Amino acid sequence: MNELIKVNTNENLEQVVSARELHKGLGINKDFTNWFKQQAERLGITEGEGFTPFWAETSEHGGRPSVDYIVTIDIGKHICMMSGGEKAHEIRRYFIEVEKAWNSPEMTIARGMQFAHKKIIRLEAKLEEVKPLITFAETCMTSKDCIKVGEVAKIASKNGLVIGQNRLWSKLRIWGHIIPGTTEPYQKYIDAGYYEVVQMGKELAGGARIFKVMRVTPKGQVYIMNRLRKEAA
Repeated sequence: MNELIKVNTNENLEQVVSARELHKGLGINKDFTNWFKQQAERLGITEGEGFTPFWAETSEHGGRPSVDYIVTIDIGKHICMMSGGEKAHEIRRYFIEVEKAWNSPEMTIARGMQFAHKKIIRLEAKLEEVKPLITFAETCMTSKDCIKVGEVAKIASKNGLVIGQNRLWSKLRIWGHIIPGTTEPYQKYIDAGYYEVVQMGKELAGGARIFKVMRVTPKGQVYIMNRLRKEAA
């Protein structure tokens, strides 16, 4: 089958053609821009829903960039029908044959495999992006150490989620984990296993003083990392 008009494939695996090439193939004498505007109005199509504009070099403008439009092969067939004439019929028949070959069982299977391959590549890229956090989460889940909020902030920053101790405390208050005006978590988050509170003693001039210290459990560390990552996305 002779290639009358070059047929390409877009990112959605749809067959598309250049409106400017179609205009030339049909032998239209009318100015391309006005001609295509008329076709779009007759077909009721708009940018993003029927055609996509792009800039391309054309010999008719001395190699200077000129606007072109990508349309689906189906739109191309409709334009041929409206144009009429033997050349238009020939190109329309050509488009139909190209579509038949495109929709053959072999090509359908090949497209399915291509789509699956692209999806795997996207998933692998996403996995690579979150890999440091996954590794961190795995470490937290196997660790038995409870750490201070400042240490959590340092670890988060090392994993690309840059945040200081004071900002992290603010986050915890915004999330409703910490009792306002204190550094003590609500009991429900202690019960959920996110935090623990331990009593510490300190010798002062006036005698010993007992105070409470909040630490973040491994489960809480994973929660904080995941929430920070979602908010940063």
